[in-house]
Amino acid sequence: MSNSPHEKLAFRLADILARAYQGEPLIPADMAERYQVSLKTIQRDLKRLNSVLEKSDENGAWKLIFRPNSLLNRNDIKALIHSLGVYQASPKKVLDLVSDLVNTRTPDYYHFSTASVDPANPLAHHHSILEKAIRERHVTTFTYKGKTRRVHPYLMFYHNGLWYLRATEKAVLKSFYIGDLKLPRLIAEKFELDQVTLEKFRACNSPWISGTDVEIKLRIAAEASHHFVRRPMFTSQKDSQFSEDGSMVITLNATCHAEVLPIVQYWLPHIEVISPVALKKIVLENIEKYLMNHQRN
Repeated sequence: MSNSPHEKLAFRLADILARAYQGEPLIPADMAERYQVSLKTIQRDLKRLNSVLEKSDENGAWKLIFRPNSLLNRNDIKALIHSLGVYQASPKKVLDLVSDLVNTRTPDYYHFSTASVDPANPLAHHHSILEKAIRERHVTTFTYKGKTRRVHPYLMFYHNGLWYLRATEKAVLKSFYIGDLKLPRLIAEKFELDQVTLEKFRACNSPWISGTDVEIKLRIAAEASHHFVRRPMFTSQKDSQFSEDGSMVITLNATCHAEVLPIVQYWLPHIEVISPVALKKIVLENIEKYLMNHQRN
C-alpha cells in the first residue's frame, strides 16, 4: 500500500465506515490512538462522514445514523473505491460489491487482499457465473492451461490487482487466475461446503494455496533487520530471534516456495535462506541464471 497522505486518508475513512456499519461506537480518542493521528485529524474525518454518522450522548462517541439516507449512494461509493484504487479491476462488479458491503448485505463469495489494477480486466461474464456457482454451490467446469477442470468453487480472491478463483479439485486446494479461465460453466450437480476448507482459503492472503504449509527460516543481515522489525514483510511471520551482531532469524509459514520467493530475492544480498534446502537451492539457481545472462550481455 502507498504511504501517501491521500491513500492513508482513504483507507482510514473506509475502516471508520466499516466499524460504524458493524455497530461499533466510534470514540475519537480511541480512534486517534488506533490510527496514530491527532485528535483534530479524527474530528475532521468524522465531519467528512457526517452524512452517515452522528454524535451520540455516550462518551462523545459517534455512531451510524439509522435512517434510509444513511446508505451511501452509488456516486459516494464510486468515489470511495476510486480512492482505494480498485475500481478499474472490474468496474461494475467492484461497485456492486462495495454497495453490498456498506449497505447492510455481506456477500460471502469474495475475499480481498491488497488493492490495485488488473491489466487483464477479466470479463464480467466470468464473475457472474462464478458468483452464482459459489453462492449456490454448483460444481463448475472450465478449461485452464489447456486442461478441462472440474472444481468446487469457494471464493473469488483479489490480490495485487489480479482476480483468482479459489476452489478444490479432487479434494486438493487450488487457485486459478480468472483471466486465464476459458468457458466456465455451471453443472447441475452441487457440492457440500466444507467449513474447514473455507477457513483455509480465507486465512491465506497469497495467490498460492495448498493443503499444507511449509516452515521457512530466514536470516536477515543487521543492516536490513530494522525494516523487518518495523513492518513484517511476511504475513505469516511468527517468530524472531536476534543475535548480538544485530542480525535476526525469522520463522514463517508459506503455502509454497513461490509465495516468499519474490520477497527473498528483493532483499538480496541482505537475506539468507536457512531452510528448507529446496528453497535455498531455488534462490541460488536464480542468482546463477542472472549472472550467466549478465555475462552474455
